[in-house]
Amino acid sequence: MTTQQPLQGVMWVNSGVIKPDQLSEEDFNDWYCDEHIPDVVATSGVDSAARYKRVDGAITSSLHKFLTVYEMPDINFKGSDEFQSLEGQSLGPSTDRIFLKTEFDTRFFEEMKVPGQEGGKVGSAPLVLCETMSHNDDGAFKDWFLKSRVPSMRKISGYLQTRFFKTKSRSKLTEYKRIPLEATTWMALHEFEGAEIPWAEIEKIDANEEARSVLSGVTEREKGGFKVIKSWDTKGK
Repeated sequence: MTTQQPLQGVMWVNSGVIKPDQLSEEDFNDWYCDEHIPDVVATSGVDSAARYKRVDGAITSSLHKFLTVYEMPDINFKGSDEFQSLEGQSLGPSTDRIFLKTEFDTRFFEEMKVPGQEGGKVGSAPLVLCETMSHNDDGAFKDWFLKSRVPSMRKISGYLQTRFFKTKSRSKLTEYKRIPLEATTWMALHEFEGAEIPWAEIEKIDANEEARSVLSGVTEREKGGFKVIKSWDTKGK
């Protein structure tokens, strides 16, 4: 029998209301924070979670307004009976009230090591810039991102750390219909403290000659800023 190697990473869920005449964002967020996330982090395969709300700032993101990031010691847990029994994977009491009026873009990411950042804190930062990207030379892009862009980000005011991930799977649940989707190759979470994301400093980094050259090969990119709403830590459960 072949045993899968554990893949430490995150479940990334970008969600939003698609029938605002039937469900308010406030009621959706209350359900998410009071009912759904506690159910997910109570499982044996999820250590903690953080929920964020989008702040557009210098950009208007195509991403949904809410982002939840679940820390998983092994993202293969998604195939377990325990995970599949969760509401959203299976029918439940919130199907009509919530799931038929919302959309969930769910992605699983394997976490990559970031040089010079060993022992970084895993948890909820006050502010997060999320980027998902694909490139016509993914290997060269990864090399540039870790060796050049991350060190440049470290010079920005309020910067805490960057977490870098490789996509393993993606699906979208719309009105309780789940559709497998193609996904970008990479995802980064740039974490900041302070009152707001330093958009001008970030855009300046992307405007230098080396960055413009590399980014010209990007075939798909999503970008959004988020502010933490609440976090859950279940270590020792």
